[in-house]
Formats: sequence, C-alpha cells, structure tokens
Amino acid sequence: MVGVVVATVVAVILSEYALDPADVAYWKRWLGRTAYWVRRTGLAVVPAALGALAGLTMASGGSTVLDVVRGAASGVAAAAMLRAGPTRRLPRRGASPAADRQVMSALAWLYERACCRLDAAAEASITRFFSASKVPGPGFPRGLLDSGEEVATVLNVERGGGTPAARRAAGESVQRIREHMDVLADPLTAPSRRQTAAFALAELLSSEFVRRRWHRGPAR
Repeated sequence: MVGVVVATVVAVILSEYALDPADVAYWKRWLGRTAYWVRRTGLAVVPAALGALAGLTMASGGSTVLDVVRGAASGVAAAAMLRAGPTRRLPRRGASPAADRQVMSALAWLYERACCRLDAAAEASITRFFSASKVPGPGFPRGLLDSGEEVATVLNVERGGGTPAARRAAGESVQRIREHMDVLADPLTAPSRRQTAAFALAELLSSEFVRRRWHRGPAR
C-alpha cells in the first residue's frame, strides 16, 4: 500500500513539472486562475490513477524502504508514459501484463485529451474577449489597443530575424495592426470607419493569439 501511495504522489508531481511552462502561462491568462486551477485539479486525476495502477503492478513485500523505492520507480514510469503519449509502450522489464498496458495507454490518451480541452477552452476565451472588443462598450478601444501593442511589439522583434518570408509576413502584420490602431486612436474618426477598424483588428489579433499561443500581458 505504501508503494501505491508513493507512486501516485510521484506521478502527480512529475506530471505537473512535465507541462510546458508556456502552456501553463497561456492557460492561466485566458482561463483565469480559478477556472485554471479547477481544470488542473481534474487533470491531476489521470496521473494519479496511472501512478496508482503502476504501483499496483509492482511486486510488494519486504521492507518499507523497498516499497517506497518501488513506488517511486512506478511513479516515474507513469509520468514518463504521460509525457511520451498513449502510443508509447511500457518497458519490457516491467511486470505489467498486456491488459494493464492497454489500461495505462487509455489513461495516457485521456490525459492528452484533457490538455487539448484546456487549449480549446483558452481559444474560446480568446474568441469571446476579442468578439466583445469589436463593438463600443466599457474600455473600448483600450483593450484592443493594448493587445495590438502587445502583438506588434513581438512581431517587430520577429522582423529582425528568421527567414525572409517570415520577416515579410511579420512586417505585413505589423503594418495592418498599426493602421487599424491609428484609426481607433484618432478621436476624429467617423463612427462607421472606427467600427470597421475595430472589427478587423479584433479578428487579426484573435487569430494571432490562438495561432501563436501568446500568453504575456499587454505591453504598457
């Protein structure tokens, strides 16, 4: 029993560290801390179950220290499987039978799908944010201008490196963003033109944030 507990704890901890910090920051920004931690708690159920299953497949008995070591090894193996993906088989030296390998593979698939759900939820949040920024309201057009400045700043850096095609694409994107921002920042702009610029800029920024998975706060 000690080995199972240790395997479960080790698998959960290592699976947390295995996540890409950029992904974590992306989810936190667009889901909010409360929604993020609720979803991450649910995500931890999978490595916990996989760690417990791996711990059960290990031989038990002997001293408590030996059980702890075996449990830790099982937890490491479970976390490694989650990182490798559902197509990765367990090492041949393991004592796990084929049926257990199939169950573990299914749990790894569930973990992968849960991460995809986090990505989808973040994308939906981005879409809602920029959809609300298309029409006049509280904070309009401040939110669009802040986000536009954020994206333009990153794209300006990209213009200085990479392939010629990438530099050209970044330059074109910056130019379009700046044009729309100039229209929104001008208090003398006609309402109809202002609305058109807000819609176009919101669409452009939404696409950039989803495609590049940007997570930094707006430039100030």
